[in-house]
Amino acid sequence: MKINLNSKSKRKIILSGLSAAVVILIVAISIFSVVKIKNENKQKANPELARAMTYGELTEKDEETQSEHVRFSSYFARDLNGDGYAEKVKGTCKEVEGEDTLYMSLNVLGNGHLENGKIKIESNNMYFKTALVDDETISGNYISENTKEINLKQVNVGTQKLIFGQVRSGDYRYISTKRDAIGKDTNKYSGMNKIILTGTHVAEDGTRTEINKEIELPVDWYSSTKAEIPYTYGLNREKNKYQNYNTESIVDKKNQEVNLEFKIVTQESNNKLLLQKSNIEGTIPELNGYKATKVEITGENVKYTYDEETGKFTAYREAQIGEDGVVTKEAYTSSFNNARYSEFKLKVTYPLAAYNEAVGTIVLNIPVEATFEGYNNPNEEFNNPYVSNVAEDVISITYERGGGDVFDYDVKVGQYVSYPYDTYVISKEKAVDWYNDAEYKYEDRYEVNWSLSRGNSGTVSNIILSEPEANYGDAFLKTDGTYENMESYSESIGIYFTNAGAMLGENGWIKVYNDETDELIHEFTAEEYETCTEDSPYYYKEPVSHIRIETSEANKSSSFKVVHIKQIDDKKLTTDKTRDEFDKLSKIYSYLNGKIKYEVNDDYTTLATDTAFANYDEPVSIARITGVTPNTVSTQETTNVKITIGTDNLGYNVKEWQNGIFLLKFPEEIILTEVNDVRINNGNVSVLGYDIYEEGGNYYLKILTENNSPETFTITIDAQITPDPRKPSSNKNIELYAYNENCNNYKDNYKANDVYDINSDGNTKDLVNYDKESIALVGPTSLITTEIASDYNDAGDEISTIIAPQVAEIEKS
Repeated sequence: MKINLNSKSKRKIILSGLSAAVVILIVAISIFSVVKIKNENKQKANPELARAMTYGELTEKDEETQSEHVRFSSYFARDLNGDGYAEKVKGTCKEVEGEDTLYMSLNVLGNGHLENGKIKIESNNMYFKTALVDDETISGNYISENTKEINLKQVNVGTQKLIFGQVRSGDYRYISTKRDAIGKDTNKYSGMNKIILTGTHVAEDGTRTEINKEIELPVDWYSSTKAEIPYTYGLNREKNKYQNYNTESIVDKKNQEVNLEFKIVTQESNNKLLLQKSNIEGTIPELNGYKATKVEITGENVKYTYDEETGKFTAYREAQIGEDGVVTKEAYTSSFNNARYSEFKLKVTYPLAAYNEAVGTIVLNIPVEATFEGYNNPNEEFNNPYVSNVAEDVISITYERGGGDVFDYDVKVGQYVSYPYDTYVISKEKAVDWYNDAEYKYEDRYEVNWSLSRGNSGTVSNIILSEPEANYGDAFLKTDGTYENMESYSESIGIYFTNAGAMLGENGWIKVYNDETDELIHEFTAEEYETCTEDSPYYYKEPVSHIRIETSEANKSSSFKVVHIKQIDDKKLTTDKTRDEFDKLSKIYSYLNGKIKYEVNDDYTTLATDTAFANYDEPVSIARITGVTPNTVSTQETTNVKITIGTDNLGYNVKEWQNGIFLLKFPEEIILTEVNDVRINNGNVSVLGYDIYEEGGNYYLKILTENNSPETFTITIDAQITPDPRKPSSNKNIELYAYNENCNNYKDNYKANDVYDINSDGNTKDLVNYDKESIALVGPTSLITTEIASDYNDAGDEISTIIAPQVAEIEKS
């Protein structure tokens, strides 16, 4: 039996110029990911279809009951051979959190009627969602996420009734209940359910025939796991990638050792499969030339190994299951919204001598790889367990200790950006222009800041600041945890000072040397260094690879800053490195060493070596829903709602918007009936067109904008919306997707389905098989919520858009 699969028509409202504007979409792909992912899972080709072919097609015999006058069957519609017609299939296979429509056909033929009819659904591994209302056949209303039985009225001869609902893996209204039909039972990824029709057929001559027909209904669920190493995690956004501690209580003098304790947290973000194992591996670096003597990794149900010679460690947490296949102990430690976290606590022990030689900041950079394994569908069409991608990143652990009240200093590199980064950043923007062969090519610049401060005691007659011999020059940190000196790519081109007069006084001086040649580049007197500011830097005649600073006596209770202006040779960098190699450059480190004289005749005393880093990243652009008014609507009426979308320009490495495309996805409970108006508060930006359409059970509003130069603006949408009156009260998100032509880092490399929705908890999930023409997302779109904006692109990929889902309540009247 076949069913014609006609495509669903779409109602559209289109303003002039819309079709021409869509051409600009075929540009690029930008994938948001906390880390660069290499997918090593060997997924079998179309296992869902292969599994569906095992159920068998519905036949006329399958429709028979105990009475020749009553026919009853259940089936799913699926095109098994790709001919455009759907066969009636006796089972279904879907990804967890997916759904399929179950049809139940009831016919009373010939003569008589069916009385006391009832359909029971015995669910083993499925929820049956229905929205059935009382009619001539169905007795009562069945609006439920998990219907168990349907009572029938008297069904008379000639009746042909088709009853249908959605088979799901749980209650899809809430994140926590989407897998309830599976629960913690690993056996329920493949299960048998039953549909049972009972009743009595009464023929015209009074003959009564009892009907009790059972239909076996196989349902298979499957999915995948996705590993990430989160920037922060949990409700309180605890730090993970960058952890800071002080050096108190880490020294064990009795055992002549130092113990550094920290954690590594990995994240599984699909949240669809029961987890079997969470795995990490990495390398503990040497500390000042000393290898770690011991590494302990602890946590509930954790096993680990450590190789002292190589510094490599492995650890895993494995689920425990009972004889019945039910998980009794999880392979993760906590969860928040749609993320599951696995926390590993590490205690790394070094000889005390390693600590004593670290006179300043201690930084451990630990390259880590993470994977998750999930219990999957056990049938041969699937990979079970499903092994995730390998997530790679570097966990940076910093231990600070002060320099005392006599003298202290600090190094910073890059520019601090609060939102969306909350860290120091150096932009890759100009380098990307070189890869994209932009019409105008320039060089990226960044600053290295040396801050000095004096306590309220002692005497400091002279200061020397320079790069330490062990770390001579800035360095790239790659995603594999290795460093590369930047000497070939970075040079100082200028300098300026802040508050130098307060520390050095009216008779003081600052000498700037080429540290390699010992050549004096310039001596700044008090009059000069007071005027050598950020607005008026001193630029060298020729770039210098390494700078040394010497000063006169430093006043008590004072401070000042030396700021180096550096330039990256992007032409050489992009010539020497492939784009893939460039993407693996994730951070830039800078180092500072100091020497002081406490008295004029003293020898110089070497002080702490300080370290700092900045994330080396491509630009981002930001758009978010800033308001929905009113945010509560009744299911019994059409409501006029105003939705506002704001674009932001927050400064460094954040791009303004040009020819933006904005897509609002409404929850399935909302029917978007009419758009009254779309306005923009910036006269330089116009609405090129907008489009309403329905896709996959959701309504979408697509807005195209046009402007000649980058701008920031607010879009206000005045719309009439009507909730589905059959839906219960609930809270749902309106989701925003957006594309900014002014923030494209990749050209000629787009993938139609590499588009991500990132939930408010900071977790990604693929939006697969979205029709790129109708949804207007051809590649260059990446999404991130404002709540995880600081979890920006550590892998080096551009984030072209930042979004914030906005909750719109749907109230049942």
